[in-house]
Amino acid sequence: MSCRQDLRILDIGSGLGGNTIGLLKFIHFYFDNIKHVVIDAVDGNDTALAMQRIILNKLDFNFTWQLNPVHNVFTESDFRSELREAVSHDQKYDFIMTSKFINEMYSDNKDSKSPYADFLDFAETALGEEGFIIVSELTNKVGTRGHINKVLNREVDAYLKNGRTRLSQVYPLPCYFWRNICQNAKKCFLQQKYLNGSAKISTMIFGFKGIAEAFYNRTFAELQKQAKIRVKDTYRNTEQYCYQGRLTD
Repeated sequence: MSCRQDLRILDIGSGLGGNTIGLLKFIHFYFDNIKHVVIDAVDGNDTALAMQRIILNKLDFNFTWQLNPVHNVFTESDFRSELREAVSHDQKYDFIMTSKFINEMYSDNKDSKSPYADFLDFAETALGEEGFIIVSELTNKVGTRGHINKVLNREVDAYLKNGRTRLSQVYPLPCYFWRNICQNAKKCFLQQKYLNGSAKISTMIFGFKGIAEAFYNRTFAELQKQAKIRVKDTYRNTEQYCYQGRLTD
């Protein structure tokens, strides 16, 4: 992306746009080559979409931006098809995101099958070759299925092992290294704690295999080389470490 002047972002279930604003700030500080960003924000709440524009207008960036609000109310009946109907097939995105949204498919006793896998299946077709998919979720418990971050990991594990996808997991690092031999997918989870632990968020990042390798080599591997982070700490998965697909203390 260091040679690009424009970027395109797709945010599914965007709400007020907090997820997008965070990414725009990152681009602002670290990619001074970017001159224009297009944001396709999809949400079922027109008021939230309108507020998103108001908030963006109050912020300063070193690039111009264009917000395209898309009103769409998703259901659990055929999430994959609804995603494809809501978003143009002609576009390829540099970032495809969803934050604290897909868990709603499991709320209110909805009989969802595998909405995270459906999202990845859609996102893979809409992702540019050097793009990233970012999924951030709450860690609440959903009925008999367990905590949503474990549900997320199970669905991701099944999707990435289906033998058809070109996607690779970029983050967490243990998943980048050992997803194919993981022995803990049904019980493993990741979460980051915020606000003194009162807020817990699980985040996963994906990209095509080539960009995933390049991302690792340019970030974590370099930090390890400079001794700014310990190798062991890159394998930390909440309170435990994951090494070669096994959880250890």
